[in-house]
Amino acid sequence: MIRFRKIIQLAFLLVFALLIYKKKIQLWMLIFLLSAISAFIFGRFYCGWICPINTLMEVNDWIYKKLKIKRKVIPDFVKSNFIRLSILTIFVLAFILNNKFYKSIPILLILIILAILISFIYEPSLWHKYLCPFGIILNVPGKFSKHYLNVKDEKCIKCGACKSACPADAIKMENKNEFPKILKEYCLECTACIKACKKDAIKYV
Repeated sequence: MIRFRKIIQLAFLLVFALLIYKKKIQLWMLIFLLSAISAFIFGRFYCGWICPINTLMEVNDWIYKKLKIKRKVIPDFVKSNFIRLSILTIFVLAFILNNKFYKSIPILLILIILAILISFIYEPSLWHKYLCPFGIILNVPGKFSKHYLNVKDEKCIKCGACKSACPADAIKMENKNEFPKILKEYCLECTACIKACKKDAIKYV
């Protein structure tokens, strides 16, 4: 599953690059729209399998882990709903105005550059959980998804490896005495937790 995901990620990254080159980025927004609707059933697979921003951020994360570079923790003020709603509003307005008047500002490319720059300094969950406008939109269908990643309590040993590996801080585990819980609305379905779990306790159900 993990290897297959990498192939899918690379394929969609090439599709994204081609649409940028052909100046048909509206088709990418159609892909996102279909993914958002499907998220009510399958969860936020767009984030972990399709999104070019996440694909490129994972390369940066891999380098940082190899070099054992620690990044800054997320500032508390960013975690407010006001910030998230403001970012979403600005994104929607910018996209509407760009399509109506300018039609030349590469908003998605700007988002990619911004996400990578942020991930150079802060933990990746800052972007995935609080700043990404696509992620903010997908919070809603993701929360109600019928299929999702879930921790099987009978296999879990409460080691916390899944929580440490999650790039979106989507796993709730207050202490070592409770089982981790994957929060569907934030989960990217990137399979990082599956890879980190040594007991095969995490399944897509």
